[in-house]
Amino acid sequence: MSKLLTWFVGLGMGQKVGLVGGLAGVLTANWLIAVFGLIVFAFSRAFDLAKAQKAGESLSTPDTAQAVLLPDEQKVFVRGVGYRQGELKSLGRSTISALLLPEPTNEYDENAIMVCSGIPTSYVQFGYLPKDFEITPLIGTLAEVVMERDGMLLAARCEIEQKADRSWIATIYLPHESTVEEMIG
Repeated sequence: MSKLLTWFVGLGMGQKVGLVGGLAGVLTANWLIAVFGLIVFAFSRAFDLAKAQKAGESLSTPDTAQAVLLPDEQKVFVRGVGYRQGELKSLGRSTISALLLPEPTNEYDENAIMVCSGIPTSYVQFGYLPKDFEITPLIGTLAEVVMERDGMLLAARCEIEQKADRSWIATIYLPHESTVEEMIG
């Protein structure tokens, strides 16, 4: 319960109002208020995430761990999503802050970077950064540096969509190589 309370306290005012309004609508069976409240929550959340990203701030996750949100400079398709359709479907069509977690024990690629939703203690992996993408090893290095230096994880904006053939895809937005090198410092 304390993790949920900590998460709620960390929300912006618009998010709190939307969430409480949506919950009140559900509890009173007033579906118009419930839907309106959840729409307010979603828009407020998106606005707050965009504002934090522009300012280069970090985002709180429910267990109070922090994640550094990378700047959006280039669009990259997440690989391996064909094997994770159930995970993507459960997330639905959405824009999330996806965690980028190095997986040095990956038997196919020691530089593998998992793309996950959720929080560090309870995440759902739904793909990988492309192994042939030139900055994937740099992202792994940056993830290690940020964790050692700041005790934080890396996150990036990720869009999840359903294609016309009903399969799910994920697109992640990452910085250019020069930006990553600057962040490694």
